[in-house]
Amino acid sequence: MLGLTDPWVAAAYLGCLLMTVVCLIYGLVRRNTARDEVTAIDRDWAMEERKIED
Repeated sequence: MLGLTDPWVAAAYLGCLLMTVVCLIYGLVRRNTARDEVTAIDRDWAMEERKIED
C-alpha cells in the first residue's frame, strides 16, 4: 500500500512529515522576531502616496 514496502519510499514520506513539523516549529518560534521600524524614507514615501491618492 502506497509503495511503503520499499524503505526509500517510506524514508521519503517520513522525511516530508518531519520537515513539515520542523518548519512549523521554526515558524512559530520566529514569528514575532522581526523589528517593525519606520524610517524617515518610509515616512516620506507614505506622505507622498497620501498626496497622490488625494
